[in-house]
Amino acid sequence: MSVKQIFVIVIDELIYGGHIFAMGAVSVVLVSSILLDVLVTVDFLIIVYLIFYAIYLNDHFKDVKKDFLTNIQRVEYLKKNRRIPVLVSISIIVSELLLSNFGNIHSLLLGSVIIVLGLFYSKYFKGITKKIVAFKNFFVALVWSVLTFFLFLYYSYSLTFEVILFAIFIFLRIFVVQISLDIRDKEGDKREKLLTIPVFFGKKTESILIGLNILAFLILFYSMYFDIFPKFCVLLFLIFPYSFYYINQIKNTKNDSSIYFLAVMEPIILLIFILFGCFLS
Repeated sequence: MSVKQIFVIVIDELIYGGHIFAMGAVSVVLVSSILLDVLVTVDFLIIVYLIFYAIYLNDHFKDVKKDFLTNIQRVEYLKKNRRIPVLVSISIIVSELLLSNFGNIHSLLLGSVIIVLGLFYSKYFKGITKKIVAFKNFFVALVWSVLTFFLFLYYSYSLTFEVILFAIFIFLRIFVVQISLDIRDKEGDKREKLLTIPVFFGKKTESILIGLNILAFLILFYSMYFDIFPKFCVLLFLIFPYSFYYINQIKNTKNDSSIYFLAVMEPIILLIFILFGCFLS
């Protein structure tokens, strides 16, 4: 096997195997810990990684038939991997064991709730979008924003205004990412009669994305102006031109999967910006 073939296998596993989303969840936790001054340990990072790896791997596996026309590369990759149910089960069991040993009753309960909501998303919760516009976007963004609360509960910290403010910021950022991904899946969502924002609002979707970006910008500006977040997080403002770039590219090149990869990478890019800000401060 050549180096190129190995590289392709690794990239496919990262993108289609749920690892990028798991890395994004870990990135959100790390950004939260830096901004909110919480010392995070390896055990919690492993727990978060395994939970989101299991959730997204399971979600991709359940949607193989639905994704055939909109995401053929992922479908072909997942069909080759028959170990997916085993990998999902192992990840859940290990994460629950780690929570039981290193966490507390509150973090164990919240972690378990996140797992249940994530695993049953495709089967039960996603379908609610047939009746409630953008429900699945709200649902996914809410689960991601809860990561900040999960971090604080795990280490027995009290929830503060700063925590809630950052959770709202993450909610808005993931909401933008999810809508961007729905642009790719628009035709498939139409067939499933899902009232996603691109399906329901059509050309107005871009305006909604711009509005969400502006709202997230205002929250970050407010946090910086009143010294709620440390000064070095000023580099987080770079996420907005990054977001506008991939939104514009998605609008113009709907079938280019690499552009959607930029959207999925946003939480990791947030971490890179915050680490660079720490280094410069």
